[in-house]
Amino acid sequence: MGEWLSRIGKRKLLFEKENVNIDFEVEKEVLATLQTKDKELIVKCPSCNGMLTNKQLIDDMKVCRHCAYHFRFNSTERVNLIFDKDSIVYLDENLVSCNPLDFPNYNEKLKKLKESLEIKEAVTTGKGNIKGREVYFGIMDYRFVMGSMGSVVGEKLTRMIEEATKVNKPIVIFSASGGARMQEGMISLYQMAKVVSAIERHSKKGLLYISILTDPTTGGVLASFASIADIVISEPNSTIGFAGKRVVKNALNRDEVQDFQISEFHLENGHIDFICERKDLRDKLSNIFDLYCGTNMKWSGINNYDIRAVNKAINSAYYKYSERSAWDKVKLARSNDRPNFQQYISSVLDGFIELKGDRISADDQAIITGIGKLNNMAVTVILNAKGKVLEENMLRNFGMTKPEGYRKVVRITKLAEKFRLPVICFIDTPGASCDFHAEKMGQAYAIANSIRTFSDLKVPIISIVSGEGGSGGALAIGVADWIFMLENSIYSVISPEGCNSILFKGEPRIEQCCEYLKLTSKELLKLNIIDEVLPEFDGNKSRYEEEFYNMVKVKLYNKLIELIDIDVETLVDRRYDRFRGQGIYEDLTI
Repeated sequence: MGEWLSRIGKRKLLFEKENVNIDFEVEKEVLATLQTKDKELIVKCPSCNGMLTNKQLIDDMKVCRHCAYHFRFNSTERVNLIFDKDSIVYLDENLVSCNPLDFPNYNEKLKKLKESLEIKEAVTTGKGNIKGREVYFGIMDYRFVMGSMGSVVGEKLTRMIEEATKVNKPIVIFSASGGARMQEGMISLYQMAKVVSAIERHSKKGLLYISILTDPTTGGVLASFASIADIVISEPNSTIGFAGKRVVKNALNRDEVQDFQISEFHLENGHIDFICERKDLRDKLSNIFDLYCGTNMKWSGINNYDIRAVNKAINSAYYKYSERSAWDKVKLARSNDRPNFQQYISSVLDGFIELKGDRISADDQAIITGIGKLNNMAVTVILNAKGKVLEENMLRNFGMTKPEGYRKVVRITKLAEKFRLPVICFIDTPGASCDFHAEKMGQAYAIANSIRTFSDLKVPIISIVSGEGGSGGALAIGVADWIFMLENSIYSVISPEGCNSILFKGEPRIEQCCEYLKLTSKELLKLNIIDEVLPEFDGNKSRYEEEFYNMVKVKLYNKLIELIDIDVETLVDRRYDRFRGQGIYEDLTI
């Protein structure tokens, strides 16, 4: 939170203004100069006061080379940046606004804007290729009636979405808007429902929608189609908010309101997946389309990864199964020297893209979710996240997931189901967060709902206990079709210390509790709690890492190949039977 507050403070200081909102008069003047043909014209960055030539801004995609401030882009510039050359087909170019309410001066305003801007409305729709993949698009232009949504904006977007739905194509919409168009009254407001309804039909066909929030995105646009995409991305430091500052002041009858409506605030509070700089956006979009819309969605044409690499690693001199005590394994499972989520992401996955936020309240950094590739197979990945040092552990709540973390997990796994991506979970948590915040935000329900979602998820799920598997916090991402467990990891209903304090009233019997709980991989394999133990290696560290990560990668991949060949309904039924069969008891009625 401190980061976005400092950014706002810097903007206020450098602009020498008391308030900074979507009415950037300074930037309007700068943008006006950028429309000229004078390449050597000097302009001032409204964020850092740095001096730039018009040519420099154009060459740098209208991003300040001194402070990375993103100037506003118009619709033509956006098309040229994102889409392949000569691939664009525009749609419904001749739809134009009328004046349904006979609103004063509206006709004159529309006429003047059309003549000066050489565009007919606040949105441009069409289809084009992004690195060869056809995508339908809508691009809003803030210059036209503040990018507001009236009948034509709603109609053009809806027609574009309906056409994409008909031909089974993904869509991307770039928002830049002040909200609903007041000059068209309730007709404008109803466009929100019209566009959202079209998006829902598009979604029900299993098609991808990506929303890009740019400066500014507010009001009825943010409160409709801009916020309900599968993936929501924002440009840096953009004004994003349900209501503009003037509306908030009027509604609350206050002279001053907190200045919080920027993209960084929304990222921290779980409303968007990530912030992307303009120069990276085309590549990022291409990668997301590749992962969610690639041919491997059909689970075909993928060959088994060479199992000989695993056998070589296991049979090497660097591996020796250890007969350690349960307490020793607890200490090893908790060690900061063990691989953590960052190492699994970098060593097992390719092209990982983190997707953040529960869309409601926060992004929990104690659990990481995203998409990537495992041996060229697109997968959804969920990882408990511990730090290596105290500062990072505090940031990540020592790997103890909060309710918003489990809500994020459910959201991401539902996307996996929609796009038929297998799910891989790396479990390493001492347990779910149990503080005041967790109780207030519904921790018990969040865990229960995650378990429920996993139990019926219609894609293969593999979980691997890589460190600590702490109680329900671990089980929430552990309801899987196959469960691996690293040799020196643990999985338990409660921590040994917790067991000791409850059952033995604080008498120091922690080591004995470790034995009683049967929390090691060897014991849990005997109990059929897990399916397979993965060895850990001793010896040269660099050799250890290479062979270890190769083994994990191969084991995960080949198990997924087995699981994706199973009919979906059979897969879910087997998962049900797996957990239905758990329990050891005597029936005295027999």
